[in-house]
Amino acid sequence: MSTPEQFYVPHSIEAEQSILGGLLIDNNALDRLSELEESVFFSTAHRLIFRAIRKQSGKSWDVITIAEMLEAHGKLNEVGGLAYISRLSLPNPNPSCQSFLTFAAPTVAHYYRGPNRAQWVESVQRFNILAYKSVAPGLDWQYQARNNDIEWRWDVAAGVNPASFALKLENVPYSQVNDQGLYVFEFGVIPHPIAIQLKHTIPARWHLDPETKAVSIVVDNREPMAPVSITISLPLTPIPLTNFQATLDPAGRWLVFSSSDALASLDSRSATCSMNLWSYACPGVLAARFSPNGDLLSVTHLSGARYQAPSAIRSDLDGNIYLAGTTYSQEFPVTEDAAQHEYAGPAVMQSNGRSYPGGDAFLAKLYGPNGALISSTFAGTPLTDFPTSFDIDDSGRPALLLSTGSTGFPSPSSNVTFSALRLNEPFSRFDFNVPVDRPNSIRAAGDGSAWLLRSQTAIDHIAATGELLQTLTLPDGLYASSMALAPGPVLWLSASQRTGGTYTAALARLTENSLDIRADWPAGFVESDALGNVSFLASTRTLPVTPDAVLLEPCGEVNYFARLTPDFHLDHATFLPPAANPTLALSPSGQPLINNGATLLLLELATPPQPFLACVEHTATSISLPFAPASLVTLRGRDIGPALPLDWLLDDTGKIATTLAGVTLTFAGLPAPILRAEPHRIDAIIPYAAPPDKPFTMELSRDGQPVASKPLQLAPRSLAVFRIENEDGTSNSADNPAKLGSTIRLLASGAGPTDPPGVDGQVGHPVLAVPLARLRAEFFADWLDPIRFQQAPEWTSGIMEAVFQLPATAPNGTSSALLLLELGGNFTQNYPTIHFR
Repeated sequence: MSTPEQFYVPHSIEAEQSILGGLLIDNNALDRLSELEESVFFSTAHRLIFRAIRKQSGKSWDVITIAEMLEAHGKLNEVGGLAYISRLSLPNPNPSCQSFLTFAAPTVAHYYRGPNRAQWVESVQRFNILAYKSVAPGLDWQYQARNNDIEWRWDVAAGVNPASFALKLENVPYSQVNDQGLYVFEFGVIPHPIAIQLKHTIPARWHLDPETKAVSIVVDNREPMAPVSITISLPLTPIPLTNFQATLDPAGRWLVFSSSDALASLDSRSATCSMNLWSYACPGVLAARFSPNGDLLSVTHLSGARYQAPSAIRSDLDGNIYLAGTTYSQEFPVTEDAAQHEYAGPAVMQSNGRSYPGGDAFLAKLYGPNGALISSTFAGTPLTDFPTSFDIDDSGRPALLLSTGSTGFPSPSSNVTFSALRLNEPFSRFDFNVPVDRPNSIRAAGDGSAWLLRSQTAIDHIAATGELLQTLTLPDGLYASSMALAPGPVLWLSASQRTGGTYTAALARLTENSLDIRADWPAGFVESDALGNVSFLASTRTLPVTPDAVLLEPCGEVNYFARLTPDFHLDHATFLPPAANPTLALSPSGQPLINNGATLLLLELATPPQPFLACVEHTATSISLPFAPASLVTLRGRDIGPALPLDWLLDDTGKIATTLAGVTLTFAGLPAPILRAEPHRIDAIIPYAAPPDKPFTMELSRDGQPVASKPLQLAPRSLAVFRIENEDGTSNSADNPAKLGSTIRLLASGAGPTDPPGVDGQVGHPVLAVPLARLRAEFFADWLDPIRFQQAPEWTSGIMEAVFQLPATAPNGTSSALLLLELGGNFTQNYPTIHFR
């Protein structure tokens, strides 16, 4: 027996994102892509977004229109919400407000509210704050400390049941709970917590378990709400940030922004996030500066009475910080030298019976050494204005691409268009303002000029005076989604290349005399350093890695980083830990800093990293959660297994051994049968007795020494299909389709309890166990019951077979379809594709 093989449909997430981004920006692009079908999109979310766009054919649409359509059909959350749709149309994606941050004293904070300098608070010394946004649905947690005085608060959203919350504190210096029931840290005492819902205060108390010494917070029941129990684990990591962007300054300091109200306890005037579709726009713009080792040096908070949505951060050669974004506050802080002093956007806009904020773009410059505000300006019209791309040159002169409500910005007009702006230094005037047709991104050159990618197919070079110097048109079928400027000048492009009806991602290098297109490097987000090297992120499992890779094999959300020399030679490459939509920033020397979803990942490419566990995923689907007892799982990382690969062995009882080449894996203390152990991968089956619906710890050890651990919580069932066979036992594929009317066989794990009960690691099966939950499949809107659903005879226990008979006919022109599986009343983890003829 060998480990299950995995099947991957050839696809390019970057190409799909580029196509959708172009369609969201340019309504006319749908006509040019008339041959494009929904079925070409691999991502379910991308299929839903494209379906919504196609339904608008003949009408106008934008990000909000498409989001409203999806929300009306209950599909908005399924595609990632407005935040993800916005990412598709913006080269510099907007972060959502779901974030948590920690700051440690000593540090310096600046708190700017409103345009009156007398009301600004600057250089707040020595403050600690720890805030967790949405640690549970509707529940925020934060405390602030000055020396040994700690303010503590729960924020419970209206309508959320606070009947019973339990908070487990981990990795916190623990001392004791004193006689008054107060929890004592090494740096002071936290008084009794307070939970707040609406304007009512809910009493809470500490609870100390005398055996485990675990400390919990108990919130008293409130009638008539039924009691619930929420357990929250809050590990305190050096920089536990989420949904933010970051860059590096020349000294290697980390410059980070987030849209957050984490500093709310500094000022009682802060608002909360509650803007329906605009919920990603939080009260304040938070800009933080960290030392190269991650210590907080300064933090700056810019906000007004309403909402701010930052979109980009940059650093010049002196280490000064530049921020761009959208503000919905008339009193957003602007300096005396502002190019535009007054807020131009309306307080509220109406669309389809709903209210939205108006909004102006803003630009701010902060002093590098301490984060103090140097310059700040509005850049807006009476309609909504927001940056779609932002860059600065070596002298700190910003180039800004705006989606604006004016054809003659900053003069008002009813026509919505785009403008390319150039601000002088300081921000006292706009050096040029050029209306732009369907732009994508902008890059600033050292001579004051700017390079502008528009319509995904043309690149304009604009002089510092605003004069159009030249236009470069890309070949037919090549669509660029992002651009990086290197010395020369050389333009690196992340592009989609159309061949027939197929789109593939590619990396292109454009100079004055040549265009080199390399489809063997499917680039996503691209950046260039001062030496002309290009770095990019991609979604791929097939590209090579270098020996200094952080992660030698892909896992989960497939993310890949590579750096190429100007002649396309591979310099460094690695897979990255799983994360959705990571972003890339480079220091002036080219060191990559990656926002990997929950943390900043600074790649030290010259030194191989230490062993670590990167992800745990379904072997069949490469999806991390949920798992169920008897699920077939794969652990991926670096140096987590033996030096040489080894397949499963039988123990003295004739079952698959739970120790292989010294490797042992336990779930809630229960050893798992190990199917294969490799240096960077472990395949195993979760024990049947592992508890569902209850958190526990998975632990990996080698030769009796711990290697890694990970908290998990299982579902009762989580079916994942890893192989599809035709009636003759061969693998079903586009080249080997099943015959209509014949049978197909699915092999899967995670079916839940069986009769008789499953036995871990059993290979011979005197009686073939049958899952207790009912399985059925939807195929072309018809429901099919399996001919049999039972233990697969030739496989270890936990692996089930489901045999279905295909219908005799299918809609004309179709040769494949998704098989939607429902187990125990719930749709399953993955939807296998069946090919037929």
